[in-house]
Amino acid sequence: MKKKIVAAEVILWVTALVAISNINWGGFFWCFSLMILGYLAFLAVDAEEKRKKTEAEKAEKKKDRVFQMWLRM
Repeated sequence: MKKKIVAAEVILWVTALVAISNINWGGFFWCFSLMILGYLAFLAVDAEEKRKKTEAEKAEKKKDRVFQMWLRM
């Protein structure tokens, strides 16, 4: 998912640069707003992946604690 968002960001940056070179400010601001939305989507995906990773680590630690308690019995 991240790769798709990054690829879309690159395409938007190139389009924005072309819009600037042609002094098409309407196109530039349109691309700039899409880039900001893309960046926010990238941050959301990144936060979701970090949350899943943290939850998996917590579950693994809990499983290890239960196993250690079982061994002590």
